Order: sequence, then structure tokens, then C-alpha cells
Amino acid sequence: MTNRKTTRRALVLSLLSLLLCCSMLVGTTFAWFTDSVTSGNNQIVAGNLDIELEYSKDMTEGSWKPVNGATELFSDTLWEPGHTQVVYLRLKNVGTLALKYEFAMNYTDTVIGTSVEGNEIKLSEHLKYDIVEVAAAYANRDAARAAVDQNAKTLAAYSVSGTMAPESESKPLALVVYMPEEVGNEANYRGTAAPQIDLGLNLYATQLVNEEDSFGPDYDADATYPQFTYYVNNDAEFQAVLAELNKATDVESALIVLNANITWETGAGGGSTPWIEEGAAVKSVIVDGKNHTITATGAGVGPIRMANGGKLTIKNAKIDDKSESYAENSWEYGYLEFAGNLAFENCQFVKAVMMESDTADFIGCSFNSNAASEYDVWVSDGKASFKNCAFAGYRGLKTHEAYGSEVSTILVDGCTFTNLAKKPGVAIGNVNADTTITIQNSTFTNCKAGDQGLYIYETDTDVNTFNFTEQNNTVVNNATVVTTADELIAALEAGENVVMANDIKIDNASLSNAYGATGVNLKAGQTLDGAGHTLTVKRAGGTWDSAIRTAGGTIKNITVTGAFRGIFILENAEKVVLENVTTVGTTYTISCDKGGNGGILATGCTFYGWTSFAKTVGNAKFVDCTFAKGSGYAFCRPYAPTEFVGCEFQAGYKMDADGAVTFENCTLGGAAVTAENMATLVTGHTANATVK
Repeated sequence: MTNRKTTRRALVLSLLSLLLCCSMLVGTTFAWFTDSVTSGNNQIVAGNLDIELEYSKDMTEGSWKPVNGATELFSDTLWEPGHTQVVYLRLKNVGTLALKYEFAMNYTDTVIGTSVEGNEIKLSEHLKYDIVEVAAAYANRDAARAAVDQNAKTLAAYSVSGTMAPESESKPLALVVYMPEEVGNEANYRGTAAPQIDLGLNLYATQLVNEEDSFGPDYDADATYPQFTYYVNNDAEFQAVLAELNKATDVESALIVLNANITWETGAGGGSTPWIEEGAAVKSVIVDGKNHTITATGAGVGPIRMANGGKLTIKNAKIDDKSESYAENSWEYGYLEFAGNLAFENCQFVKAVMMESDTADFIGCSFNSNAASEYDVWVSDGKASFKNCAFAGYRGLKTHEAYGSEVSTILVDGCTFTNLAKKPGVAIGNVNADTTITIQNSTFTNCKAGDQGLYIYETDTDVNTFNFTEQNNTVVNNATVVTTADELIAALEAGENVVMANDIKIDNASLSNAYGATGVNLKAGQTLDGAGHTLTVKRAGGTWDSAIRTAGGTIKNITVTGAFRGIFILENAEKVVLENVTTVGTTYTISCDKGGNGGILATGCTFYGWTSFAKTVGNAKFVDCTFAKGSGYAFCRPYAPTEFVGCEFQAGYKMDADGAVTFENCTLGGAAVTAENMATLVTGHTANATVK
């Protein structure tokens, strides 16, 4: 009897325990989170300071490697509650000025997942991090997480700052990123949209205020190191920050970080929408959108600006104009207006904008007017420069003086103008003799010829009556313009010549180069024009994997990163032409195992890493190219006869001249390569190397 009671009690307790376990599992799933960490997510802003950042995964001797924009600090991982990533950092101030520095995370939620409750998931909202000094590597990831857990911050928050004496080295720092164990269903996804995030690091540095050199005490004043940092989560907080900046007397520079989309209401007349008012003490305001959207509403005719003469910088933001002017059909009122001293970095403009600025500098921005009657950008006053920007839509860039305005300088450098349906790239209206307009190093693809049949520009003013320069530009007609990885791969596989309209990332290199995986294949005679953009190829880290495999043709105006080998030349390849190509974040830059004696001609390229090609490539010529250290290597081994003309080799670079090598007007670490010092560069097969 007693045994039966004991057995019955044990069964009941077991059943209760089972029910309790089941109740704990209700509402949960077992889908984990994919984190695809890409290269190109690191940013080091140091003005003219000489600062180096290194990283290591275990702090062992010889494991420290330099950090650049394409360095992968984190390996691909599956995020789940409790998962931790650790990387060790080391700063070196190799200059003669004391400096101050500050770190921040640089992140982008590349895919927004859907939770089991049906809500959007941003992995950035469920990860924490900190950067702390360490004497030795942590024993394991649990120890790393425990060391930072108490003071861990969200990815949007700044972590550590410090100062460094001239020619000094920091103590080792541990960067720890983890998902807290208490994260539950709010970050658990179900379905096909697995959330993803790209993680990188920002390093801001500037000289200490008591430092002075031959440039004066403020030569580094433009370094992006804010005096105060504000984090904004909604419209009200954004307006509150602006109100605070307008009243503060002790703030000279400020960084506003957007953690969400915001809306700004423009005013009804000129001067009615300044972000910073006259008399305010703050002279530099940087708005980092973190890839969020700034939407303009209201009457739309008051220019957004700093009215006190300071500089407004907007970066990493999407700018969308939803304002409606009282005179929407007038030639000027359909544009969102900006004025004053301005800078835009990596911004996407959804609708047309007008610059009534003293100075406006655009770097890496994209424009796409959505109205047939509007230009992407209209410059009506002051100076404006556009570097590495992309124009698409109906009309590109317009410059025109009116109502007493004075356009002094327009610079277009390294830009792309693609599929403009109404006009050539640049339309020049009324300008006077003091105006200087320069269009250079840019690509115009499938643009309209215009009434003068020039494709690049048309003008209402005789170019002989003002200072006009048009040089080193390329016109491409009947090319396929691509915006996605799938479009890029499909167009090349179809044998088409391709122009990239933006940066493209291939998450999974699924094609074959006959030896391993590759991101894309170029057939003989094809042209791939990156138009100044970056091709990142992931899942191509094997010994024979590549980003681009080519059977001959032209690759130009592109940065290639992410794969073990950058450009892999196929067996029996025809001549390979490289123009303005940068390989970074690859181990091998150019690689050829079995060529077709077609040859290589590279002009204006930059190669970071190990450059080597087989004798069967035939011959190679590098003109005005730069060779530097990358992925731990600063080395070149040409097996085929090779010419280097006007090339620059970074200090410490080495070469094994297995094939016959000649140098003409080249430099090593800034010094001319001569017959007397050539042995500093060429350390193997020196008898094969000569200087012209």
C-alpha cells in the first residue's frame, strides 16, 4: 500500500514537472538569428593625426593585424541568448601630437526579421556591448560577458574614450558584443525573414586642445570628434535636442545620432526653418542618421540650415521630401531647400533638392528625382562639390543663377550618372565669367544626348565665357545597369556589359571559377564598370575562392572585397584590363594559376595584399598603381615579365622578381626606386629586376 502511494506520488510529481516544462515552452520557438558581418563597416576618423588600430582574436604574439574599413572584426555567427563575440583592440599613436579618442559601434540591420508575435525584429535592439581594458585574453566567452555585463551598453551608445601621448601605445582593449540571456520571444523569429546585422567599429580621434604644430592649434578641427553626443529616438527628442543646442552657451560641437526615423516640418518662408538659430554658440552639428530617414513636411520653402554661420553635416541618412509648397508648380518651389555651410556623407536623397548654400560638399551620396520636371540637385548659389556620388532618374545636376545669386564653383568628380531619361548628366543654365565648373573622372551611362548631343552636359552659356573643364569622363551607351546581386550575376551570365548603380553585396558565392567558388564570372570581352561602387563577396574564403573570375575583358571603377582572392584570371583568358580597381580585404589581389598569355594591363589601381600571377598570363603592365599591405601581406611575386610605370610601393613592401621585372619612375615609401636601392624592394631573384 505504501509502495503504491509512493509510486502514485512520484507519477503525479513527474506529470506536474512535465506540465511545468511544457508551460515554460509555450510561445517559444527554436529559430536562431543569422548575423552576417560584412567588411567595410569600420570607420577611422583622425584628421591629419597618425593613429593605427590593430586587432587580435586571442592576443597572442604575432596575431595583431591592422584594422581598415574592410577588416572583418567579427566572424559570421548565429545569435542566440547568451551568445558572445570577443575581439581585442590596440591603439598606436605613431605621430608627434597627443590625441584623444572615442569608440562607437557601427552597425546596420541589413534584414529586419519578423517575431513570433508578428512584430519587426532589429537585432541591434537586442545586443549589448562594451570596450574594457584587459591584461590578458579571457579564458572563454562566459568570462568575457561577465566582465562587461554590469556596465554593458546598447549598440547606439558610446563606450570608451581616452587620451594618448605622442608615440605611445594603448593598453589592450576587449570589445565584447553579446545577446543577453534574458532575451526571449521579442527577438525570436519565425518564417523566412531571418534578421541580420552588419557590425563594425567607429574610431574618432583628434588632437588635444593644448597641442600645436606648424599648422596652428586647430589644424585638426575638422576631425569628427564631437564635444557632446545626443541620441534621438523620436521627433520630440530631436526637437528637444535642437532647442537645447540653441540655448546652450558651452557647446561648440555636437553629434546627434538617430536611433529612429524622424520628421521635420519646414516653414512657409525663407529663413523660417533653421535648425540652429542666429546667435547660437554651437558651430558644428553632425547628424548621423544610422541609415534612418529624415522626412521633410510642411510648406517646403524655408531652407534647412544653421543660421549662425556654423557647419551642418548630415551623414548615413535617407532624406525624403514630403513637403508641399504653396507654389508647387513654380520652377524652384518643388525642391527641398538647404542653405549655409553644408556637408552630406553617404546620404540617399529620395526627391529633388536645391542648394542655396555658401558651401555644400556631397561625398558618396545618391540622388533619384521622381518627377520628370525636376533635377536631382539644383545649385543656385555658392560652391558645391560632388565626389563619388550617383545620379539617376529623370534629370541629373542643374546649376543656374537667378535673383542675384552667384554660383562660384561646381566640382563633379568620380560620380556616376545612370539612366537619366530626360537630360545629360549636367545641365548648365545662366552662369557668369567668375563661375568655375569642373566635370571629371565620371561615368555617364545610358543618359540622354541632350540638345547638344554631348551626353555628359548641355549648357545655355557658352563654355568659353566661364571657367569650364571636362576631362577623363566616360560615356557608356546600351549597357545594363544593375542594383542587386541577382541582377549583376544574371547580366554577366547573359554576356552583357554591366554598370553597377550602387554598392552590391553577394551573401553567398555560389558560382564556380573551376577551382573554387566565385561571386561573379566575366566572359571574354565583357566589361564590368563598378562606377565607383564596392562589390562585396561573402562565403568565398576558401583557398581558391574568388570575388571575380574573368576570362578577359575590362574591370574598372570598382572596389572588390570580401573573398580570399580578388580577381582570378581564368585558364586561356584573353587580355585583362583593370582601370581604377581597388582590392582590399582580400588575401590575393590578382591571381592567375593558368593563363592564356593574354596579358594584364592595370592603370590607376590600388592593391592591398599579396599580388601574384603565373607565367602563363603572358605579360603584365602596371601604370600609376599603388601596392600596399593588406590581410597581413605586403608582397608581390610576378612569374611573368612585368613592367611597373609610375607605381607607388608602400614602405616595407617586398617583391620576388621570379619573372623579368622593370621599374620606371616608381617610388618605395615615397623615395624613388633606383638601381642602387632596388634591393630594398626586390628581395628575391634580384637579377631579374632592372630600373629604366
